[in-house]
Parts: sequence; structure tokens; C-alpha cells
Amino acid sequence: MSGKQNTKSLSSGIPDINNNKIMIMENLMNASVYVGTYGKYNSGSIAGKWINVSLHESKEKFIEACKKLHNDEYDPEFMFQDYENIPSSMVDESFISEEIWEVLAILKKYSKKKQESFCEWCESKGYEQDLQAIKEFKTIKFKRNYLPYELLLKKEYAKAWDSPEMQDYCMKETSNCIRTSFGGLVVFNKPTIETKFCFGYHHSSRDTESYDNANKMCSDFGEKNFIDENLKKIKEILDLFEGKKKYDYEDSKKLYFIKKYDNSNIYNFYLLDEHTANEWKLGKLIPATKEDFEKCFAAQKEEYDKFEKRIKSYLKRYGTKKLKKWTYWADA
Repeated sequence: MSGKQNTKSLSSGIPDINNNKIMIMENLMNASVYVGTYGKYNSGSIAGKWINVSLHESKEKFIEACKKLHNDEYDPEFMFQDYENIPSSMVDESFISEEIWEVLAILKKYSKKKQESFCEWCESKGYEQDLQAIKEFKTIKFKRNYLPYELLLKKEYAKAWDSPEMQDYCMKETSNCIRTSFGGLVVFNKPTIETKFCFGYHHSSRDTESYDNANKMCSDFGEKNFIDENLKKIKEILDLFEGKKKYDYEDSKKLYFIKKYDNSNIYNFYLLDEHTANEWKLGKLIPATKEDFEKCFAAQKEEYDKFEKRIKSYLKRYGTKKLKKWTYWADA
């Protein structure tokens, strides 16, 4: 979250140095400060530079970097003109707290997933990422298969549904989630293992080939067919991401996001060709950035791998004995 939104101390005519960035969930590991000096500012200059706070192991090292940046001044008085991913209580125009580095020292010992969980937990609670939050976070026991952005998703599903039962159902049906560059939560629904398969035939008194083929396909349907049929739909989506499906009038489909519910921040994704996208209400479609595309693509590959493991686990436990297979007259 940008410091421009958190503090009134920066409203004294200082231009928005970083107004083109779209920041979403605050993460102290990405903390940065735009460092200028009062001397330059009073002379009509905002010359300075963004400094990544987390790259410096202590406040003393950070100040050394600031001095090196403004070594054209004998005794520079630093002016923190803008900041990102830092709680507003920890930084001001002429102040930066030692607590930032105390929290960073703890976060750096966490895995990346645990760091993200801490950030999400703080946002869902409305807490600043400070030592008090760290202390409380340490007491929380997260379940093993923790869904990305689970706490935020619960809040958003609660906006969409009044019924707690429906909220729980939606959470159970969600297999994965990514967060877009504009802050939307894109959900991936948990696929269902299909165990019923039917094979149609066209009956003719003079030609029984269709009937024979349908019966043969039904009797020969084995484990490989079961895996392929279940993975077919999710593989088609992966193929679209990889650009394997081409169209006469364009190279490939593009990725768009659209709200799942009008009153929440949850989104579905669609891969649409340009013609179809133009037929949709473009005001409701949000085109994906390159970063969003890569996140979705990675999540979809992860979903493919997870579903393939589920299918193979099913086969290991039940084999094909629970599958229901039959033929039917397609002309009926």
C-alpha cells in the first residue's frame, strides 16, 4: 500500500513520485522509501531515489546508504518523501522506525509462503505489520493445506452470501487462488472426478459398425481412458494458455477477468478470442497483465498436477470397479 494513501505529512506539494504503480497487499519484505533531502527540497528539487529497506540489515546501514546517495551534501537532512509497504506509524517525512528492521529480521527467517500468510493475516485483521502482530501471529496454527489468501477469500464470500453454509461450500469448492495486479482474487474451482461414462451409437439394420464400436469402447475403457477423460477439460485450458489452439483471425485467445459476484472482490478468468471479447460487455472485462497471465498459467499447471494426483490416488484405491459404463442409442 502506498504511503501516499496513509499519511497527511506528504501532502505539502510534493508530487506523487510513484503514481503509476498499482500496489496491492502490503508486504514489509518489499518496503521501500523515496529518500530526498530538505536542502534539495527547499531549493526546489525533489532529487532522490527509491531505496529498498529490506536490503539493509539495520537502520544504521540504511542511513549509510542514504548518505552515500546524497554525498553531494556535507550533512544532509533526509526527507522521506514517499514510501511503500510500510505501516504509516513507522515512517514519516523526517522519521523512520527501528522497528521495521526488527520485524524484517523475523520475517526473513520465515519461508516465502509463511511471509505471505503473515501479510494476508494482517490485512484480514486490519493490523499493521509490527512486532505486536508478529507476536500474535506466532500463536496461530494454520492447517496443513492452507489455501492461498484463505482469510481474505472468507471475507469476500461473506459479502457475496449471507448463509454461512453457502460460504463454507464456496470455500470447499475453491482449490486455488491468485491475486492480480489490481488486487482481485481469482479463484480456481476444485474439479470433480467423473466416474460415469456412456458411449453412443447410431443404429441401422444394414450397418452395425457404430453399435459394435460403441460396445467395444465401453468394454475396453480402462485406467488410461479414465485418466485422459478426466484431465481432458483442464488440459484444454492449459493448451489455451500455451497458445496451442489457433484461430483463423488471430494467434491465440487472451486472458480476461470478470467479477464472480457484483458485491465482492472475487473474480473468474476467461480465455477469449478478440471477437468474443468484443461481444461481451468490455466494461466488465479486465484484461490481464503479463504478470497476471504468468500467475494464472502457473496456478493452472498446479491445478492440473493436483488433479492428476487425485485421479491416480482414486485408481490406486478403487481401480475401475466403481466406474459406471454403458452404451445408448444416440438417435433415440
